Amino acid sequence: MKVGTCSFSGFRLHPGRGIRFVRGDAHSFTFFSKKSQHQFMVRRNPRDCAWTTLFRQQRRKGTSEEVVKKNKRRVQKVEKGLAGLSVEELRSRRNQTADVRVAAREAAIKMMKERMKAAAEKKAAEKKKAAEKKAAEKKAAEPEKKAAEKKADKKAQKAQKKQQKPQASKVKAPKAAKAKPTSL
Repeated sequence: MKVGTCSFSGFRLHPGRGIRFVRGDAHSFTFFSKKSQHQFMVRRNPRDCAWTTLFRQQRRKGTSEEVVKKNKRRVQKVEKGLAGLSVEELRSRRNQTADVRVAAREAAIKMMKERMKAAAEKKAAEKKKAAEKKAAEKKAAEPEKKAAEKKADKKAQKAQKKQQKPQASKVKAPKAAKAKPTSL
């Protein structure tokens, strides 16, 4: 829906309302009512008529209410906690001096180094325990290893004895054929 404006008064004109006037030079004007059309024809200045929007704009009429409404819409700032920190903690950190920040940073670095050192010591102790356990298993496995070596030696000796004996021929004698019974 296209809403126009009156050429004289500045009022809004909805579709199907108002009067249209086309001048000889093909310039068209729309008017809100006969009153505004007559004032235009008589060549009256709309800034001199108290009921037009131009008159009210020139004298700043009706603008004070709009300014008051704009002031009411201003956004108010609110402080909230952030990432698990309360508002008081945030304010105290914001107001800290540089010396306090440097000391806190150094303390944090020192604490991290201590943690890393403790973790390295723990890892070294675990490696040492694992090495001791492996050595103990190796000692326990030595008697079993010796027993396995003895068994292997015995098997090797048996194999040598078999190779020294002459082998009999593998050709077998033919079997005798069985007689089949005859039926009467």
